[in-house]
Amino acid sequence: MSVAALELVLLDYAFMWSLALGFFRRSERPPLAWWLTGLHFAVAPMLLILAWRGVLPGVWGVGGFLRCLFDGLSVLLATGSLVILALTRGNQRVRLSQWHMQQDAPESIVTWGPHAIVRHPFYVGYILGAAAVLFLAPGFPSLVCLVYTVGALVLTARREERRLLASALGAEYAAYMARTGAFWPRWSFRDRF
Repeated sequence: MSVAALELVLLDYAFMWSLALGFFRRSERPPLAWWLTGLHFAVAPMLLILAWRGVLPGVWGVGGFLRCLFDGLSVLLATGSLVILALTRGNQRVRLSQWHMQQDAPESIVTWGPHAIVRHPFYVGYILGAAAVLFLAPGFPSLVCLVYTVGALVLTARREERRLLASALGAEYAAYMARTGAFWPRWSFRDRF
């Protein structure tokens, strides 16, 4: 495992933590669902450090060219995660709602910047970060962490979208959903020309 790649992925997770703790609007004490969705913020860095120290059992032995390839993929994914997260954070005009908070209703729908490409760019960044962990420390624990992260974020996104569709912003959000993919861009040839 490359130390530079390890440091980059850990930096990515430090940025994720800074967003979770300092950027989003919080109107109440975080409920259990908030902690469970963000569990990967704590688990993934620990997995990396344990793998780097040689303590983590079950890390698939990857060496030689494959190790260099996996380190490179990890760097690309972590860089992509940081770029998406930084652009999304920098594009916000107000602090966003925490969807796990019952009292924290949105005031508007963000449809510009990275949100014009996908509805959940923060979640895309988190998933790329978890994928970077898998390539840096390939093994069953990292795979479980990635699957858990994707599952938790998909469930959270669905819950968010149900609440938005049922809100006063429902019609506007339904139109936004029709033209924008959740985690992957929804582009057609016609949209481009």
